[in-house]
Amino acid sequence: MYGIRIPQTALERILANLERRGADTVAVCAAGVYREPEIEWLELLHHSTTFVRGDIRFALREILKQDLFPLLVISRRSSDARMDNYVEILRRLVTVPAGILAFFGWNETVRIRGCLIEGSLPRRVDHLSVPGARMLRYRVEAHDGPGGSGRRDESKQFREADEPAGERQTALSKETLFEGRYSRLAGALGRGNVATGYRYLERARMLKVAVLGTGRLGSLTALRLAQSGVGAEGGLILADGDAVEESNLDAMLLPPQAVGTPKSIAVARMIRGLFPFVRVLPIVGTLSDCKVARALTAADVVFTAVDEEYARLGAALLARRYHLVHIDIAGGLAYTGRGRVLTGGEVRMSVPGSLGCVGCFGRYRWDEIERLLSLDSEEEKERRSGTQWIEQRPGSWGDVLLPVVGESQQLFWQLVRGDIGRSVWLHYEHRDSGLPVWRDWTPSQARMSRCPLCSGQQGWGDLREEGGL
Repeated sequence: MYGIRIPQTALERILANLERRGADTVAVCAAGVYREPEIEWLELLHHSTTFVRGDIRFALREILKQDLFPLLVISRRSSDARMDNYVEILRRLVTVPAGILAFFGWNETVRIRGCLIEGSLPRRVDHLSVPGARMLRYRVEAHDGPGGSGRRDESKQFREADEPAGERQTALSKETLFEGRYSRLAGALGRGNVATGYRYLERARMLKVAVLGTGRLGSLTALRLAQSGVGAEGGLILADGDAVEESNLDAMLLPPQAVGTPKSIAVARMIRGLFPFVRVLPIVGTLSDCKVARALTAADVVFTAVDEEYARLGAALLARRYHLVHIDIAGGLAYTGRGRVLTGGEVRMSVPGSLGCVGCFGRYRWDEIERLLSLDSEEEKERRSGTQWIEQRPGSWGDVLLPVVGESQQLFWQLVRGDIGRSVWLHYEHRDSGLPVWRDWTPSQARMSRCPLCSGQQGWGDLREEGGL
């Protein structure tokens, strides 16, 4: 499976510039790469763009100097002969994977042709993922390379979930529309148009969603995702290195016999029992385990509900490097540092192509974060075994977790529906009067542009130096 991933905001900028600059301009993009050799999966991840008229070879050499991969984007005005010429240049000059996409229109009328060059022969690009508002995924027509006419894919250019509103006739009967399992949710998503709401639900079913941390907060998040059918086709990944303790049972929907079972497995069993149609993959481990990190990089959306800052920042690093939507949630009680205990929570959503991540949505001791992120899985396990929860937080209100989970789901659905496509930080707290208040704490663009994650980790993909992730 071969794919290309370009954040929506980056792709819109590229196409707008190509339209403005004229048909003789090509977007020469640098890209990172995500590779899974055992299942023949390779994705180019957009990193940066230069617009070139004429000879593109200098721009290609500059990309290769950075250990990145070339990705060319040309407009709908381009001819087959011009595309063939670029394919031939890539074949002659580049020995690493490279890609080319030609856009014929955009939005409702989009048609995309492309190929990926690895070795002597062009390979088909199976999909173009566009993370951001609506979380779109497009089919790409095959291009045969020099001399080929570009075989037209006779199947629909959009996956059904990606068609414009009102274009697709639903095959669901009236009874299924208004009485089915998801009819109320579909009605809410479609603002009263149930058929439109089912389109959004179908899009969410195809996403691969990961939840890192499946304790009190993460288990509720996983339950709500599964209950809504999210990941039913793409998959729902649950990762946690801890086991269920008796003190978890006041907020986790698990039976007493689950005590001692790894949390990810216990929550997966609960979900499979209630919603057998959802594909669930439990992983026992933390972010320092390579199997967990690799599973997260394969997702489209990552939720984190973890206790420690270095774990959420590690997930933020992966999200930025692989163009993943990252939704970080925290809730309960916290020490304020002034002898007070604060009740509330945070929901922080980071969207690829948009500044804003948990790295700039807070204040951290980066030297300590880097030290903790360098621990391997055994060192982290030993460290965590000596930590008591009372050292990190004064306790937890199970009912305070519910509004935090609910708001995180609202942001997720707004993203799928296309109502929001930027990063956002929402803060929730109970004032001294005891009344709950939500505030938008999203910082200024100037502050976010100085963040070491936001400004320096866009689309690197797998690190090529020794050590991998």
